[in-house]
Amino acid sequence: MTIICAIYDSTAREVWLGCNDRSTIGDTPSPGVSSKWLKFGDWAIGLTGDESVYNEYLMLANDNFPKQSSNVLDVFKFLHSTYHEFNLGQQRGSDTSNSYGLDGILAHTSGRVWDFDNQLALSEIPENKLWACGSGVDYALGADFSICNTLSARERIEWAIKAAIALDIGCPGDPCIEKFVGQK
Repeated sequence: MTIICAIYDSTAREVWLGCNDRSTIGDTPSPGVSSKWLKFGDWAIGLTGDESVYNEYLMLANDNFPKQSSNVLDVFKFLHSTYHEFNLGQQRGSDTSNSYGLDGILAHTSGRVWDFDNQLALSEIPENKLWACGSGVDYALGADFSICNTLSARERIEWAIKAAIALDIGCPGDPCIEKFVGQK
């Protein structure tokens, strides 16, 4: 699994993203080092769970991503149609929608941040609130809770990621932290 974090610092008007820079294959850390955040214009998407599989499908559909939109529902529609196109997900029991085996965070350069679960249900995250997903989420949020009023947004991300890496076997590697400014 992994740990991803995002926060919008409303005072500095900055979106910060973070993650551990490695993944696991079962319980074995993967050899590659990389960010868990995919960037599409003014949007960043961080995935946890089966993220390596889903990242590849999102990159295949890159040309269809609604890069110019600031509406999260356009991104939601893109995710849903991309996963449907590649026959990803499965319906379980009496659920009305597919389950995709991943959770994630969406961030927009405007400062808006959303969490989404394995059924793509969206929840907007308030500004200045650090949010996390992945197997190390409890460690990351706990670390932020203990220091959130004393550090900058960037430092909060760093401490949250470090806590998850130190305490969760599913979060190998080093912190990968970046200010998100979008891409052309």
